[in-house]
Amino acid sequence: MTLRSKKHSRLIFHTTKNHTRLIFTRIPSLPHGDPSVKLPWFARLILFFVGYDSSPVVNGIGRLSNAWTQSASVGTCSTTPPTTGFWAMRSITAYDSMGRITNEQQYTPANQASGTPYAPVYTYDLAGNLLTSTSGVGPTYTNTYYGAGRLQTLISNWTNNSTFPTLLFSSLTESGSCPGSITSQYTAFGGLANAAFGNGLTLNRAYDNLLRTTCEIDTGTTVTSAT
Repeated sequence: MTLRSKKHSRLIFHTTKNHTRLIFTRIPSLPHGDPSVKLPWFARLILFFVGYDSSPVVNGIGRLSNAWTQSASVGTCSTTPPTTGFWAMRSITAYDSMGRITNEQQYTPANQASGTPYAPVYTYDLAGNLLTSTSGVGPTYTNTYYGAGRLQTLISNWTNNSTFPTLLFSSLTESGSCPGSITSQYTAFGGLANAAFGNGLTLNRAYDNLLRTTCEIDTGTTVTSAT
């Protein structure tokens, strides 16, 4: 099934008895000087393709398997991921039983030259919060949470250089300088109130009754303080 929006874009859906999924969207190059549509240059040059239900993907039925962008000059996207001629690509190789991504591969302009994709790996706790993550070529990051699922700490295992701290984020219990601020780490509705970052910066934040930020004071030891 193909749906068109005016003459400048196209959406293609795959429809079966049980589902309808977007599998292809295209914004082709516009005629030079066409004043009827104002799009940025990249929107005139990109083909974007997504695929679902790839059989090699663990727990992949009904879930995204591949997505990539390529120049419109290459022509119509194929039904399988390309090996050349694309700008960026993401291939998900595994989901857990709850439908959360556990393994994927990412091609960016930075790593296409080497032909080796980034290979992020993710794990989750029993509540579904992201527990660990790694790009496959760098450090592993570990998150800890409070009982309400709010981030408590973010820790890196990159310890080969003293310049990089292991504790990148931690929520604090302290008295801040913002009028109306609280001493706990988070407000009752989940807004971050007090925290410290790995670069030595501490944050204190206050909110109004509509949950809008009214004050933020960032105090730094190695960076300039700001309000």
